[in-house]
Amino acid sequence: MKKNQTGTILLGIAAGALVFLGLKTTQAPSVPENKPEGIGTIEFSETNWELGEISMSEGINTKEITLTNSSENPIRITRMETSCMCTNAQIVHANGKKSSLKGMVGHGGGVASMSEIIEPNETATLRINFDPNAHGPSATGPITREVIIGTNNPKQSEFNLTFTGTVVKEPQQN
Repeated sequence: MKKNQTGTILLGIAAGALVFLGLKTTQAPSVPENKPEGIGTIEFSETNWELGEISMSEGINTKEITLTNSSENPIRITRMETSCMCTNAQIVHANGKKSSLKGMVGHGGGVASMSEIIEPNETATLRINFDPNAHGPSATGPITREVIIGTNNPKQSEFNLTFTGTVVKEPQQN
């Protein structure tokens, strides 16, 4: 009797294994995790620029550059931050939709993470604001600032856009 019970148990285990394997082979094949499918690419009209003389008396200096997804797949901007609290940035889509303003994380800029989709063949504007008065009335001289943008494309995961200039109290008269 014991031999018969053992055989029944083994037969049940074998049948269960065959059912499990049969179910597993009928599932859809998985996509390899290291192959990014359907991820777009992004291009910037400029990645480095010179603002020249930036007058404190004229207030916030705004620079707009274009970013274009020239691929057939969407791309996600996953992060955006600036190197200093005097600078913030946002994405403005052609339809007028705007991302939240992003700045220096930990210094009034909130969090860097975001989820902004740039659709295939879409061109949007990256609006960058630099406040020459953010560091007080005596903070004049040369500056270098960055806007750091992260994407979901592992081959283009981060972009560092850099601008330079010289902060002055009043514009030079020629």
